[in-house]
Amino acid sequence: MVNFIFNENMNSEFYENILYSNFIAFHKEKNYFQQDNNSSHKTENINNFFKDYSINVLPWPSNSPDLNLIENVWHLVKQKMSKIKDLTNENFMENLILCLD
Repeated sequence: MVNFIFNENMNSEFYENILYSNFIAFHKEKNYFQQDNNSSHKTENINNFFKDYSINVLPWPSNSPDLNLIENVWHLVKQKMSKIKDLTNENFMENLILCLD
């Protein structure tokens, strides 16, 4: 498993770079890609990226935690992480792993 922590704000160019650098190598034509409805995920350049690489994107309704398990998981993680004192960028991953155990 590969983990990434980004300190930058997400925008469509940054997101496209993440997809290109980390996703293309694993992409198989018959697979579907799921993403949330973050505004940086819905821009024209991202839509073109998916078309250019023949990536099937699963249509997904906004604000649908009942359909998107990860939204429920993130809610639980945020609750646990909010109770950690002295949370820093340096110890974030260690604490995140502890929250998931």
